[in-house]
Amino acid sequence: MEGWIEFSPRNKKEEKIKDKLIKSKKIREYLIQKFLATILEREGLRPIRTGLNLWDLIGPYRTPLEVLNRYYHPLQPDIDILCVRGGEKVQTPLIGFEVKVFTRYNQIVIPKTSEDKGYYSGIEQALSLLTYGLDYASLWHVFIVPLEEWGRRADMKQIIEENVEWTACYTQFIDQAFIKNLNLPIGYRATAINIGRDRDKILYYTFYKVSAPPNHVFAVTPARIRLLLINRLKIEETVYQRRFLEELARTK
Repeated sequence: MEGWIEFSPRNKKEEKIKDKLIKSKKIREYLIQKFLATILEREGLRPIRTGLNLWDLIGPYRTPLEVLNRYYHPLQPDIDILCVRGGEKVQTPLIGFEVKVFTRYNQIVIPKTSEDKGYYSGIEQALSLLTYGLDYASLWHVFIVPLEEWGRRADMKQIIEENVEWTACYTQFIDQAFIKNLNLPIGYRATAINIGRDRDKILYYTFYKVSAPPNHVFAVTPARIRLLLINRLKIEETVYQRRFLEELARTK
């Protein structure tokens, strides 16, 4: 199929991810996140963590109130994929992705997530990532496409074309109506994935991609969270930027 790429593992880590996706009877979102991280790595980024819960970084504390007073932040949501620039050094910019997986195809309209949410799913989480002091934040919609199931139908070609057409219309709406018209400071991606368990193949196709504009750290809360991330994950920051962040984090 034109535009689709077969996922061929390049190392043991990628082989393990593919094997788990093929053998899993259900769609596991944490596996989808790890799979997407390998795609980002092939594009030149360096994934640091998937499914990152900031509460796991802060160390011991007596009460949640103590943490809220320390960081001025509830430490939600999780960062589904956290990346830095590719290369030998683990260094900024910090790039965060909010991943939403669509699996339910009940009719010829945009599919829904397991939580029964539609095309707008994840926008609020992607915006929330900017309160962590990330340089870039993006929403990534992933559509698990059941090509084998559709292929057994007499109207296979029509089903595939109509689903692709509807999905493309909605993803374009995310870009035009939300990101551009509302000037949202986030990027957006849309990727279709086919997990061919009977053929032992995984196909993927990124058909929409909008780059995120840089977000500047300008407030106390993002500065504190950014310092938490770079210190605990051992990410190198420029000397000037670190000095600025530390001064800002001390501001009350």
